Amino acid sequence: MLIVLIILPSVSFSQNALADFYVGGKTYLPPSTLEEMVENVKDMTTSNAPKKEIASWLARVIDGRVTNMNSPERVLDWRNTFSSKGQELFDEWRDRNIYDNETSAKWAWNNSMGNCEENSNIVYYILKNAGVPKDFRMISTGKHQFTVWGLAPGADISNPDTWGPNAIVVDPWLGYTVDSDGVKSGRWFQNDDPTVDLNDQTFNFDPDSEKWETSTENRSLTTSDDDPCFVATASYGTPLAIEIQILRDYRDNYLRKYEIGKLFIAWYEINGPKLAALLNKYPEFKPWVRQFVLQPIVTFLKKHIDESDY
Repeated sequence: MLIVLIILPSVSFSQNALADFYVGGKTYLPPSTLEEMVENVKDMTTSNAPKKEIASWLARVIDGRVTNMNSPERVLDWRNTFSSKGQELFDEWRDRNIYDNETSAKWAWNNSMGNCEENSNIVYYILKNAGVPKDFRMISTGKHQFTVWGLAPGADISNPDTWGPNAIVVDPWLGYTVDSDGVKSGRWFQNDDPTVDLNDQTFNFDPDSEKWETSTENRSLTTSDDDPCFVATASYGTPLAIEIQILRDYRDNYLRKYEIGKLFIAWYEINGPKLAALLNKYPEFKPWVRQFVLQPIVTFLKKHIDESDY
């Protein structure tokens, strides 16, 4: 009986531990090399595993591999990163004049130590070499650096409200992922400084990266003759509101698939401007439309539509 009492908790713990590495119906145990990480992510994306699961896996595995040298966890690390030798090695690395994504990612992975900068470079390196769509960037607040994956086309890097509903912050320094709201509300993002600005650091580490184009005319973020979202824009007062992005994604990825959806879109493109003009004429009704019409729809969509269906 004593043996059973000892074995059962161990089995339960093992199952829970394996669940942390379960992605898209398969188990991916933490690999020993960075290239194996790349191959695993390639396999996950080829298998159409949900992006949220891949992102969470990346954050957990890298967090387990790399010890944060500016947090208390290094004192408990069994790889001796807390020793004077480990600290000297890290200090020497931080005194370098080479800011290269591949160099940073491989050094941090192979030496099992780094801070937020190194962690974000590892995530970026893996996504880049796994060949996923180029909707990820390394972003810095000046005090913290992280990689955002799934940015909406034309998003304004400095404004999380424009990143879109599919943006995921993959942050191994934290050991988990957050969305754009988590960036705005998280203490780790602001470091108790509400005036902090967001900056795109990608080109500094990867000069070969494509320039990120922020566009107020992009159909994913704004209204245009080809992409009307009249009433929602009039109600929220800006075409960059994340609620409008959610409504557009639903329209483009769901409504357009069905005939009845296409009929509704055609009707709305004719009547939407009239409704929007009415709201602009009587702006006192805008809060009512936001609260009692649009917000319930957005809340429903966020709860019941999985990004993996897009």
